[in-house]
Amino acid sequence: MEAYIQKFDPVRPIDNQVNFRNQTGGFDLLSIDKSERTHIEFRVKEKAGPTTAIGRLDVKDADPAEVVSFGIRALPPGVTEADFKIEAAERQRAIDGTAAMLNEFYVFPETAKKMEAAIRARQKAGAYDSITNGDAFAEKLTADLREISHDKHLGVSFSPAVLPKSPPSGGADDAAMRRQVERANCGFEKAERLRTSDT
Repeated sequence: MEAYIQKFDPVRPIDNQVNFRNQTGGFDLLSIDKSERTHIEFRVKEKAGPTTAIGRLDVKDADPAEVVSFGIRALPPGVTEADFKIEAAERQRAIDGTAAMLNEFYVFPETAKKMEAAIRARQKAGAYDSITNGDAFAEKLTADLREISHDKHLGVSFSPAVLPKSPPSGGADDAAMRRQVERANCGFEKAERLRTSDT
């Protein structure tokens, strides 16, 4: 895994990948749904549990073919691969909504205006026209916004399911989320009490 990451995906931290593999047990490939020279879409099942996920891999057309983007997303209950597809109208709503949120809430109003201008110019130039996967579109918008703002806390997320307007009140989705958080130990690898010095 380390040799692969060093050669093809040097930006991605190896520790993150090892932790992810430890949580999932790795994956079994179920199908390759789309295969192009620099783009692959696939479906996998984690070895450590029943979760099925969809993934995509984009690489630069170079030697070696360096990874541009890679993502795996678990399929929530009731969601299919088709729910990840987006069209022009959905991209437009996302851009309009992002611009409105930035202009209303972003801490630096001038930077918000610059970010809006940048994504609208890219949209007009057709930079988003070929992106039909919601996760890929969210990643691209995030990258374009951060290029202007240099704000790593700023990001756009995609949900294949309709999100509730208020916090969920329990049920199967809550139980599944709780199991996922418990399996990941809430993101903690270990907790320990350190001795204090006698100064």
